Amino acid sequence: MNDYTQQLSPNHIVEQLKSWYREAISKNNSDHIRSHYVDLLNEVYDAVDNMRLIIKKDNQVEEDDKNDWICDYCGKSTFETDYDYLVSPKLHLECALHEELEKK
Repeated sequence: MNDYTQQLSPNHIVEQLKSWYREAISKNNSDHIRSHYVDLLNEVYDAVDNMRLIIKKDNQVEEDDKNDWICDYCGKSTFETDYDYLVSPKLHLECALHEELEKK
């Protein structure tokens, strides 16, 4: 049994897709063969589109999360602030201290 695993680089994948494209448009192939390669390409395109949508949704979720992390005192983002410097997700420690001093 061979334990060899082939590593595919983006260049290998692109070259394979180009090969499938050439087969899909070749006038030397029958309609059945051309259709087969078109189907393969469409399957790959659909998979890539789905992955792009997932990445876009993940990025949107992070953006939505960032909008929830706004300091009630200063109005600046608390999203990137280390937890040691937060009183809550909506209040910087420094802002809480300023607020406390203003009350005195």
